[in-house]
Amino acid sequence: MCRHSDDHQVHDQAERRIGGPLFERTSRTVRLTPLGERLRDDLLPAHLQIQQAVDRAVAEARGITGALRVGHTTPWCADLAFRAVEVLRGRDDDCAVRIQEIQFDDPFGPLRRGELDLQLSEFVPFQEGPTLDYSVLWSATGQTPPALAFVDLLVDLADPTTDDG
Repeated sequence: MCRHSDDHQVHDQAERRIGGPLFERTSRTVRLTPLGERLRDDLLPAHLQIQQAVDRAVAEARGITGALRVGHTTPWCADLAFRAVEVLRGRDDDCAVRIQEIQFDDPFGPLRRGELDLQLSEFVPFQEGPTLDYSVLWSATGQTPPALAFVDLLVDLADPTTDDG
């Protein structure tokens, strides 16, 4: 944990580097200036990407662990989910996956209510002509390492050029 003088020194260095005040200080509080707020807002997406990259690297190094709740709306979505679970089992990962069917009368309710981490649904793109191409659309409530790894598996399984597909 930083001492107060260390915090002040870091703040001063940041303000010198930027060339303007980032903080408003009183004897009791420190607040961001409008310039400091803009800098924070601009840096936040990059900071989140760095955190997610580190989380993915840690998950890959350790193997996928945790629990993952996956929903599906159609048999072919379920088939894809079960194929991904089989690949996970083959990798000796410690990830518990629970797969459940989603009812058509409430297709995104469980996802919206936070009952699922990931949902596989059918997607029928509009095309002219007699050919229909059914695709799978996935939606996620969060970007946890198990959910990201499962999505990577789904993409690999849908690509016939990969070893898993």
